[in-house]
Amino acid sequence: LTTKKYKRFCKVPNLIKRIHAGGNQSMIVYSEVENCIISEGQFANSTGKRIAILNDTTVQKWITSPCDKKKNKIKREIDITFSSASCLNGSFLEISNDQHFKTSPVELGVDMSAVNRFIGKVKQCPYILNQVKKSVKKMLESLTDSPICAEALRVYLIVPELIRLLDEEYDISLLTDLLSNAILNLKKDKRKMLVSLLIAFPTSYFMMFVNLYQRVSKQCFEKTVDECSENNVNQLKMTLQILQILYQANLDAGLKIQEHNFYVPEVVFIFHVMCRSIILRNGNQLLKYLDLLLSLKVFPCIFDTRGKLQMFLADRNAITSKMMTVGMDNSLPVRRENILQDTFHFLRSANNFQAPLQVYFSREQGIDQGGLSQEFFTLVTKELCTPEANIFKHYEDSQLIWFPEDGSRTGDEYHLAGEICGLALYNRCVADFHFPLALYKKLLNIRPTLEDMHELSPTEGRCLQGLLDEDYDDVIDGLMLDFTKLSTKDGSVAELIPDGEATPVTRHNRKQYVYAYVDYVFNTSVKKNFEDFAYGFKKGCSNVMWAM
Repeated sequence: LTTKKYKRFCKVPNLIKRIHAGGNQSMIVYSEVENCIISEGQFANSTGKRIAILNDTTVQKWITSPCDKKKNKIKREIDITFSSASCLNGSFLEISNDQHFKTSPVELGVDMSAVNRFIGKVKQCPYILNQVKKSVKKMLESLTDSPICAEALRVYLIVPELIRLLDEEYDISLLTDLLSNAILNLKKDKRKMLVSLLIAFPTSYFMMFVNLYQRVSKQCFEKTVDECSENNVNQLKMTLQILQILYQANLDAGLKIQEHNFYVPEVVFIFHVMCRSIILRNGNQLLKYLDLLLSLKVFPCIFDTRGKLQMFLADRNAITSKMMTVGMDNSLPVRRENILQDTFHFLRSANNFQAPLQVYFSREQGIDQGGLSQEFFTLVTKELCTPEANIFKHYEDSQLIWFPEDGSRTGDEYHLAGEICGLALYNRCVADFHFPLALYKKLLNIRPTLEDMHELSPTEGRCLQGLLDEDYDDVIDGLMLDFTKLSTKDGSVAELIPDGEATPVTRHNRKQYVYAYVDYVFNTSVKKNFEDFAYGFKKGCSNVMWAM
């Protein structure tokens, strides 16, 4: 439009006939209409003028048209609506308060109750329901990997509700597989946006989504146990990958639903098949299902505590069997009176701890069948953790230990302590280090919080919590706090943030102060000592299943 025509276009009522968009230009075909009043349903049945969307009148017409002559027309209308993501997206909008106009990465304006009502109606007519399923299948196979905007993701929220309301297990499995494939094919940023939408939805809907994938995962396990074919295994892993994505999103959101909702108890079927293979001495089947079981370690959400322990033991037994086959030995001779020095000498000279540990006490008879190893770990951890050893920092009010600030020791004690802790776990022994839960969080790359400070140092935890709970500014100002902490290494003052000594703690920045204080205790001040320990731990326990 020229400037003159554009001004006239804005002043005079116009009937837009067609819009052409693409490439580097867009065009509108229109005609001027005086006193133009367009009725709401003018284009309702003209799919050439607007996208085809559902309404109650159309659905009722489908259901109440028993004439066979109209079936082809109904089939075309269903196919137009349900084989197109755009049509499906526009069919279930939340129109109350114009909610669908307020689209954002956490709000899509989808009316899930409308989806529920629709399926409830079409279930009365199997012909219509079957056609809907065929069209949805076609639509899922055609979805792009990069939807143009947030609105285009509505289809990923509508389809699961459609699937959930179906009755045939075959249809549920087929459509869920196609949906899973479409989700996994999304580009990373689009998939992240979809996950944020799922988390923003009501908990009941997120729970429905999880239950759907849990249900299909159970079916996949049953099929795979019956026939461990490549197709069944791939289908199982694709479904579990979506379940793991949902699990991680649930963790990031602070547990919208409890972890047990992700468990898939049917995984024990694989353990049963393996036991049967051992009894029947079917080595090939045993190895096939063992490989399948160990490949599931990337989906820890499906295992309960007992299942995770079984996974750890299965992997550990597979590793030790291999080491023993090649003749690898892991013998540890120690003297009770010099147990710490002998242990350190053994650890510094050893490169591989994958064979089972065999402990021998000097001048004592006995074969280690687990008891000597346990006694060894009890004695050596006691030596490591005594105040006289001066290796760990002791907190009297909690009776727990933690790492001292970096630089307090220059040797390899923390690396070796980590190896001892890892070796104990790998060899199914108890090593009573009296660490707080924060240690295991950090090993799993989970950041400790104020709750962990309450556990390690209840006095400091209460003081920090009291600061957060204080309502009066003058009380906080009277504490005369700044962003520093007294160093226990040499009595110097450590700044929690740059220029912390000149930054007073106020009501407005107290959360930042508490965060920085906790971060200093658990992370910043012990960075090297913990990294040495973690490296040693992972060397001592080469079985990565511990991280499940």
